[in-house]
Amino acid sequence: MADMSLFERNLALLQSTQPNVGRLLSGYVPQSQLVYDEDGEPDVEFRGMRLYGMGAEKYVRRPKTEPWQYPHRFTLGPPQVERLDPQTGDFMKRYLRRAVDAGMTFKTLQTTQTAYHLVVLGIGLGAHINGLIDLHQSRHVALVEPNVEFLYQSLFVFDWTALAERCAAEGRAFNIVVSDSPDEISLIVRTMIKNANAASVDGTVVQVHYPSPTLLATGPELDKQIGLMLSGFGFMEDEFHMISNTYANLEDGTARVLKWRRDEAYPLPVLVVGSGGSFDESVEDIRRLSDRALVVSCGTALRPMLMAGIKPDVHIELERDDVRYDILSELIQGFDVRDIWLVGSSTVWPEFRRMFPKRLYYFRPALSAFPLFGLGPDSGLHQASPTVTNAALCFAQAIGARQIYFFGVDMSTRDPNRHHSRNSWQYTQAHEYVYRGGWDLELPGNFGGTVLTNDVLLWAHDELEMAIRAVPGGRKYFNCSDGARIAGALPKLPKSVQLPEPGRPKKQLVEQLMTSFPLYAADVFQERWRDGALYRDLEEAAVELIDVIERHRDHLLDLSYLVELMADYSVVTRQLPVEKLVLRGTVLMILMCGEYFLSRLEQIGRREELARIMGEEFIRSFEEMGAQACDDLRAMIEERVTLSRRAAEDA
Repeated sequence: MADMSLFERNLALLQSTQPNVGRLLSGYVPQSQLVYDEDGEPDVEFRGMRLYGMGAEKYVRRPKTEPWQYPHRFTLGPPQVERLDPQTGDFMKRYLRRAVDAGMTFKTLQTTQTAYHLVVLGIGLGAHINGLIDLHQSRHVALVEPNVEFLYQSLFVFDWTALAERCAAEGRAFNIVVSDSPDEISLIVRTMIKNANAASVDGTVVQVHYPSPTLLATGPELDKQIGLMLSGFGFMEDEFHMISNTYANLEDGTARVLKWRRDEAYPLPVLVVGSGGSFDESVEDIRRLSDRALVVSCGTALRPMLMAGIKPDVHIELERDDVRYDILSELIQGFDVRDIWLVGSSTVWPEFRRMFPKRLYYFRPALSAFPLFGLGPDSGLHQASPTVTNAALCFAQAIGARQIYFFGVDMSTRDPNRHHSRNSWQYTQAHEYVYRGGWDLELPGNFGGTVLTNDVLLWAHDELEMAIRAVPGGRKYFNCSDGARIAGALPKLPKSVQLPEPGRPKKQLVEQLMTSFPLYAADVFQERWRDGALYRDLEEAAVELIDVIERHRDHLLDLSYLVELMADYSVVTRQLPVEKLVLRGTVLMILMCGEYFLSRLEQIGRREELARIMGEEFIRSFEEMGAQACDDLRAMIEERVTLSRRAAEDA
């Protein structure tokens, strides 16, 4: 019989620990009912059909006769030393040399059932959950259920409170996802995994509980997005570049910095112009509308716009390396861009000031430069990566634009041989560019049909949609690009766009906006820099890493050390301290490489021996990181400041 006291305890638990799920179940009126077999085992009868056709425990114990019943594992390729940063490469060479010298060998696939992440596709009545955790010793469990009926009925027969108590006692965590959309499930689960512990994506177990179309379609979707679970983590050296460039861009007190205009509506509509293939078909309409809107060029769109006689009001840049500066300075020769405002990440190459005397910087909250130099949440652009188009949308939102139009923002292609405007740098003879990742993913087209995309552009596309959802507030978004459909942006043919004459001269409106943002004063800079306190913080963070490994070195196989480290280094909603943002990418990659080979050791009986070697090499790597970090960062800052000051003299 149904246990009402168990139901009430379970519901109270989910209301407090998983509030979205708790709200969904509170007051829910089921259309199904629990039924029991001769042994008292439950099943669910829903619309004349039974979920299991037998007792729940019997269903879990039944023989495996179908392919979907077997677990699927995420399996990454072996790490390539040449693609790693120096710290991770040195770790891996030492680690593997010691293992091979000790006579150890490795398989292509995992040789252990252990998996930090467990994705259970189907909760049903929950009888299988504890057994799967036991089998895989998982630390993070994502429980997915497309049918609210089954989850609701589980509250009567499965002890969710006991599961929560077990997880708390053993250093585990679980999250429940309720959705009947494979795309939505994949997005949520990939984010959960990335947030919980990106270092342990390899080996993740995906187990289907019952064969619904939604659940069977979700597994392959998750497989396609493994790369996105690993994206966005810069190595330690990358963060040094971010900090050094920001230091050089802001230290002299002449640059302006963004501040969100949350309560002000900007009078001009904004055209966000990308360099997708459909730019060429819409260029005449962009020109027609350019006197009636604030026009924003996104990275590589600047060249085709200038060649078409369209000068943007604002140019967006995102990346931190000198390659973008070198390419752009070469390709815009013959064009005067000095009256265009550069809106760049604080981390862009310092010599951009030579090209663009008028500069406004924004901070990227995911980078170490934000907590170090940022002026609070309103100085940052969330969802401003991975592409300049993402940053351009966020800029338009930040200035209070109420109408935002996308042109050439394809995020995809219909023809893999034509992924950008024909006048973009990707098709110049010196820089002809081919997407290495291919075009193996599909999205619905903005004007019908399907379009081809890849993992980076899919990531960018998803971030655009999240940014639109995050900032509705009376704004209207229009997608005039012949590329991927963008949820929240109304498809609109370029020729159908009509804009009114601005009430005041456009140039005046643009300059008034851009000069309203505050200068980043020299005294503010010194206050944020704290006389180089970051150097001491980096050394202390390295010591903390070593302490964690020392505490767990005799039981690294149970993954508890990863739980403790991820409390400080995972991607979560709270802002990580600067020093941990600096170290995070390299730390995660070192951990990933260590666990990758430990999970593939052919001599299973020697896993403790290899774990001991791994722990010793972790400690050595973290010691070296602490010793090298400060000298390397000091030298890089000095170099970038010199470049910036020379560029200022030339401007």
